[in-house]
Amino acid sequence: MRAQREGDAPTRWNEWVEANKTPPPMPDLGHLSFMAGLFSKSGRFTRGMDISPLTYQDLEAFSRVEIGVSVEDIRLLRAMSVGFVEWLSYGKDVFCEPPWDGD
Repeated sequence: MRAQREGDAPTRWNEWVEANKTPPPMPDLGHLSFMAGLFSKSGRFTRGMDISPLTYQDLEAFSRVEIGVSVEDIRLLRAMSVGFVEWLSYGKDVFCEPPWDGD
């Protein structure tokens, strides 16, 4: 929702907050909040000529310096990175709904 759109158009996040006077409802992460923290620390994506998902090599190196990261965590972080990069491009569409169910 915070992806930059073409031109001077505000982000979808800013449009939502301006229209509703409150941030959009976010899903409850429950026991996965640990993974959300790791995802943020991992960098979420790689930036080269373009933004791309973290590679397994990136995540393996990350697991060497971050205590408690398992092989299963690396697999999940990779999937989260792939999804994050895909939704960055979708987020540029003003009509794109948030990628979670509002219920």
